[in-house]
Amino acid sequence: MPGASYELLATASGVNGICSQVGYGLAMRIHLFRALFVFGAVACTSLSAQFQVTQVTPTAEATDASAVGDITWTLSASINPATLTANSVMVWGRWSGVITGTRSLESGSTVIRFVPSEPFSAGEQVTATLTPALLSSSGVALSHTHSTAYWIASPPAVPTLVHQSTVPIRFPGEGLIRSYGAYAGDLDNDGYCDLLIPNEDVNDVRRFMNDGAGGFSAFTVHSLPNGSKPSSNEGADFNDDGWTDFAVANINGDSVGVFLNDGTGDLLPAVVLPVGNGPRGLTVLDVDSDGDADIMTANRVSGTLSLLVNNGNGTFQPSVSFQGGVSNETSIVAVDANGDGIMDLFVGGYSSQNVAMLLGDGAGNFTVSATVAAGGRPWMMAAGDVDLDGDVDVVACLSNTGRISVMRNNGAGGFLPAVTYVCGPFSLAIDLGDLDGDGDLDILSSSYSGGSFYVFRNLGNGTYGTPQVLPATGAGSCAIFADINGDEDLEVIGIDELADLLFFFDSPPLPVQKESLGAAMEINGTGGSPGFSGASQLPVALGSTMAVDVTGHPGEAYLLLFGLGINAGVPGPAGTLGLAPNLLFLVNGLINPAYVLNANGEATLSVPVPAFLPAGLQITLQGLTTNPANLAIGFTFSNPMTIELN
Repeated sequence: MPGASYELLATASGVNGICSQVGYGLAMRIHLFRALFVFGAVACTSLSAQFQVTQVTPTAEATDASAVGDITWTLSASINPATLTANSVMVWGRWSGVITGTRSLESGSTVIRFVPSEPFSAGEQVTATLTPALLSSSGVALSHTHSTAYWIASPPAVPTLVHQSTVPIRFPGEGLIRSYGAYAGDLDNDGYCDLLIPNEDVNDVRRFMNDGAGGFSAFTVHSLPNGSKPSSNEGADFNDDGWTDFAVANINGDSVGVFLNDGTGDLLPAVVLPVGNGPRGLTVLDVDSDGDADIMTANRVSGTLSLLVNNGNGTFQPSVSFQGGVSNETSIVAVDANGDGIMDLFVGGYSSQNVAMLLGDGAGNFTVSATVAAGGRPWMMAAGDVDLDGDVDVVACLSNTGRISVMRNNGAGGFLPAVTYVCGPFSLAIDLGDLDGDGDLDILSSSYSGGSFYVFRNLGNGTYGTPQVLPATGAGSCAIFADINGDEDLEVIGIDELADLLFFFDSPPLPVQKESLGAAMEINGTGGSPGFSGASQLPVALGSTMAVDVTGHPGEAYLLLFGLGINAGVPGPAGTLGLAPNLLFLVNGLINPAYVLNANGEATLSVPVPAFLPAGLQITLQGLTTNPANLAIGFTFSNPMTIELN
């Protein structure tokens, strides 16, 4: 009901106690705190109006952020440097987990700069957060947690996926376990995505650790109580120790299982927390602006949402439940729907066949802003800016129509009418990611009854073409994007829940010049993709600073060349020159006269991109290293890379 709002009178749901009351014209309030705390929060809010975030880079919902780029926040007043800590400035990568880095102040202490210590994973969604632990120089705190979500650029990739491998989820001789659900994330902080797979019929989660090359040879079982039927899930750092933990909703157990990481990548035994009846959806967000990750579930049977408030150490208060503005709440995703930095909710209704937008206020209150007809039953949802207008949109798989639905944000607290696309019968999984590296978000879905997975390519404006169909064995169940093998583009991981198999699909490599005699080059953490044979160009922002990495042999001198690229290239003893010889320039000497590879055979240049250059300009760069092994000519060309300024 657009415009409707609710007041919750909630009790703990330990004995399935869900008490809610509808009241028109009132705000939906979750009574989480004692009266003294509420009074203090109101008083603090009035003071904090003078201390707020005015700008963030990368911008919210950007889809082409650099994997090695900094994050900056501009605030309305100077900042107390003593409060610039890991508790006030937090960065999370969907697959990388907690991002470490350096925090500093600039521009009269009104700008925070976060420099990540490691590159982000290509194509992943990043959430950059400031919490009220940050104080102004006059002692005023932010009134609420401020979160900005954006996406790391994916490198160009061939727009056709091929099957790479299949991995069993069962033990040899084991019967049906019904694997349903998947989470990809770096559990052991080694830089590679691991996998957690819930299994409904045997009440467990199976952990597959990445061998560093995208291989998963064995798994470890983490049990849940009998009758749990685990499914929807999410990763987060619940106890603020820098390691990725895991939460899973138990459909028949009416509960959430929380697995904390033991600090090595292994999981401690689950702590089981009661929620509403039949939880089918799960999301993580900071509801109460205290800087830690709370959990929300969408409960189809009881027709409610349930909230588990984090105590700050990975333990949780008893759940409270309330209505989500739809009928038989089934799917849920946390987003900033209106661009104010406060996390909101999209909630999908199984019976009402619609999606509601619930706006949060950062203090635990949510108000239904709008609903939209989805075109069917929204079984699962994902969110991102599919039409590149700066507002977060929502996509859903529709289980009863064999279609997917794209519901675009109108930028004014509501939705445009849904547009649906044919998938296969009983569509029950959906994900978003830039699979082909063209700067927009593609859709991955599945068909249980059709035994297939579907990839819909974004046409650049939030509309989608004919999908590529990827076969499973019997049932196309869950499907997610991730960079599993570390090749810097996205793979598709699909689950067949009748065969209990993992399917891995990847793009074949682009036809580029191979590294010869050890010389190679990367720009902004991407290497090898934009080469010859008409491959796509790497987007680079005007006014930004590129990180150009050159590798070769330790102690070699190197040059950086740039100019007009030529597709065919000019082969020679030093490799293939990818630049027109009559339009070739040297960067060296203009920036730093000392160009020698370090003891690891590596060097990084920070190359500024002038803001006055014309957008759309394409420039090709190529490294050149001296190489004693190449006696014929004494130097070697790296792979060329072409950038396009935007």
